[in-house]
Amino acid sequence: MFKTALWQNPFYVNGVNGFVDVRDVARFMVAIMESEVSQERFILSSGNYAFKEVQTMMAHSLGKRAPWLAAPTAGMHVAALFGNLLATLTRSEPLLTPEVVRHSSSISRFSNKKSLEVVSSFTYTPLQETIADVCQQLMEVSKNGFDTRYLPFQ
Repeated sequence: MFKTALWQNPFYVNGVNGFVDVRDVARFMVAIMESEVSQERFILSSGNYAFKEVQTMMAHSLGKRAPWLAAPTAGMHVAALFGNLLATLTRSEPLLTPEVVRHSSSISRFSNKKSLEVVSSFTYTPLQETIADVCQQLMEVSKNGFDTRYLPFQ
């Protein structure tokens, strides 16, 4: 998603999903391991966001234009088929797969209520802050030619 924002992709998708900062996942894991809680499962999500909203946040954090055209699901399926064919011919990874199309057009909502009840002192990093941090890191390391996959844990 960050690459498409960096490339100033004009298309947005209509799905919804839960998002969480990986640093929050690590902090929650430490908090839960230091507690008396065991044999429990948790959904960690800072909130449910439309992909368009997330793509817009990314574009703005990168100083790029936000996507302005809705990507039709049928068109995305066709693009995924051609992308898979091209990836096969060039022996590369496809940028768009049928799984990505299904996921990006679905509406999935998650509740973080249990995680906040069990670890009452826990707070999630706002998604806009997470995106701003990642975009800043992306811009810094891309200028220097470094690997852009890592964001330091704070």
